[in-house]
Amino acid sequence: MTKVTDSLAYDCHCHILPGIDDGAADLAESLDLCRWFVAHGITEVVCTSHSTRRYPNTAETVEAAAAALQAELDKRGIALHLIPSLEYRFVPQTWPPKRLLPWKGNHILVELSLKNPEKMAPLDPEEEIRRLVREGYQPVLAHPERYLWSTPGDYDRWLAAGALFQRNLGSLEGFYGSPAQERARYLQQKGLYSFLGSDLHNRHYAEFFDTILDLEPDILPRKQVVAAIIRKGDRIFATQRGYGEWKDWWEFPGGKIEAGETPEAALVREIREELSAEISIDRLLHTVEWDYPTFHLTMNCYLCALKSEALHLNEHEAARWLDKTAIHSVKWLPADEQLLPLIIESLAN
Repeated sequence: MTKVTDSLAYDCHCHILPGIDDGAADLAESLDLCRWFVAHGITEVVCTSHSTRRYPNTAETVEAAAAALQAELDKRGIALHLIPSLEYRFVPQTWPPKRLLPWKGNHILVELSLKNPEKMAPLDPEEEIRRLVREGYQPVLAHPERYLWSTPGDYDRWLAAGALFQRNLGSLEGFYGSPAQERARYLQQKGLYSFLGSDLHNRHYAEFFDTILDLEPDILPRKQVVAAIIRKGDRIFATQRGYGEWKDWWEFPGGKIEAGETPEAALVREIREELSAEISIDRLLHTVEWDYPTFHLTMNCYLCALKSEALHLNEHEAARWLDKTAIHSVKWLPADEQLLPLIIESLAN
């Protein structure tokens, strides 16, 4: 059986904490679900219990439940690491909470009303996404394919506001019904998903997932690359592709890690090949995980500086030095675009 980890580095969406939402009913079911993760190669999960009108969980209740379940796992030798967080629904009864509980740095899983957007009033999803971004968080919108009232225009607005999209395992196979399946196909074909999550609730989910894991099209070939964010003063260096499917899109220079290379050595070599330039590497800024339509990309991105002013475009058709006011003036590759908030922040320091 193909492992979930062929498409998931970890699971960012599940409801396995016992008895605090509509997920695992008790400790016995929680332990079964944790064993299911381990059996499929997952060693780390984000416990995103609901924060809704019906299940008004808080950071404190989830932290306590995750700690208790982690103790039970450790006692039984079940090698699964739990990260406490929540799935925050935009409803005025529970949003915004007193304290947010992000995962993997600054990620916040949010959801909308599944059937009736009026239940969110007076909250506006687009504005709430923008507010999270302004406050330094990365909103991840859970299962957009399940909001049957939404339109392609809504998807565009939520993405433009700063959200990333998370697809549920099983959506493409009809687990949530044919309307959600069709929407998942549309979003998948457009390349709009950034995350795949199980949204695992109970044994029924696990049994169904066992039947589809070999069929999942999102179990993609993985490519690991490096990218150089070359800084000079208050500007960074961007290059424009001159070939292939993404011709004319902009990216940070870099490339694949060859067998036996460290990421840093690969980056030095790639910059020599692409720009005939030498760089000094400052530090790792961020690792981007991104699903393109035909492969999953892991991109280690380093802040760098040129050792000399000389460079030559050997592969790209154009290049620019961009300050923070111009950084959005070019059409970035989707994975590279995820770095822009961090880069803007670094340029301000």
